[in-house]
Amino acid sequence: MLRAENKVKGDFLTLCVTEFPLRINYIDKIISSCVRPIVELKLNSTFLTASECLVIAGNPKARDMRLLDLSCNPITATGLFNLCHPHRSCFEKLTSLSLFNCEIDYTQAYLISNDNLDVKCRFALRSLNLSYNNLSFFINYVTELGLLNPLLQHLQLVNCALDDE
Repeated sequence: MLRAENKVKGDFLTLCVTEFPLRINYIDKIISSCVRPIVELKLNSTFLTASECLVIAGNPKARDMRLLDLSCNPITATGLFNLCHPHRSCFEKLTSLSLFNCEIDYTQAYLISNDNLDVKCRFALRSLNLSYNNLSFFINYVTELGLLNPLLQHLQLVNCALDDE
């Protein structure tokens, strides 16, 4: 089932695609062909992986994006890192990131090398949803990447296997 909608808000565009498999070339083509800047991109249940996250984040047209919702996609910790890494990501104005149920798991921590832990994302989130990911101690990496910042107003960590440590 494909549900797609485009909404134009002044000079900006909101793009929403749900429950339809998307692949790298198609995503890049969608983003690159938009005349207006995309400020909201919602790609829920579209079977995106870490590779597609790299394409989305690396597209120069993503610079003005303010809201990104990739919920219910198997992006894993590598996808999260691709979205945040300042050398891979063009996001500058991103204020809301939703990665609800994206198979981000603390057992994937080995995928992030120690060399990359000193980098901070270029954007300052005000809203972050990482609910229904098995984060446990991976929340420390989320902090190291700069996703938890002083401007953050809304943080959702429902059912993330967090413990006292």
